[in-house]
Amino acid sequence: MLTKVHLSKQTSIPYIKNELTKGAYISNVLANLPLEKGKAYTFLPNNIELDLIESYEQSIYLIFGEAVAEDFEDILVRSISIYLDNDIQKYAIFETFWEIGDSTSQIKEMDYILAQSRAYTFINGKDKNKQIPDYLKNSAAYPRIIFLVDFAQSTSPITTKAVLNTEDVEKIKDSIECITIGSFDNEGYLIWFKNHVLIN
Repeated sequence: MLTKVHLSKQTSIPYIKNELTKGAYISNVLANLPLEKGKAYTFLPNNIELDLIESYEQSIYLIFGEAVAEDFEDILVRSISIYLDNDIQKYAIFETFWEIGDSTSQIKEMDYILAQSRAYTFINGKDKNKQIPDYLKNSAAYPRIIFLVDFAQSTSPITTKAVLNTEDVEKIKDSIECITIGSFDNEGYLIWFKNHVLIN
């Protein structure tokens, strides 16, 4: 069983910023957010203390023999569903490694946007019954990066197959509420949030 663990800003924020710089264009833009104004947490097995984690990059399974990836994914799927909550202003955006023109792309049947040729799949709140695990599977970039966005204060630039410009990406940046970053050798996630806790 996994338990929520709040993380020190001194260790989690630099890690999240660094991982965002490894991502594609939108992630690079989000790396410039004042993430220090938010908070971060993760989930760990009950028997593993945070003090025993030397790096957010290390595999929990290899070090501690605990298989956590499936439990993490269950939590993440539930979290995204709770966040979207049939709200048409809210989106979950998944960074992928697919680029425009990839003939073998597995996302052609999914809703996606393009930013500097990179594809990002997305689920809107009104479509929250879509298979979130499928979107996670096809967002298999490394590190895995997911954004949760609320356009309640602005007009959403996101429509299927839209090509986003700089202004559109700035709207995403201004409306971001949560960033989920693959960690623990992509077995788990660090979750940064601005105004709310994703799961109580």
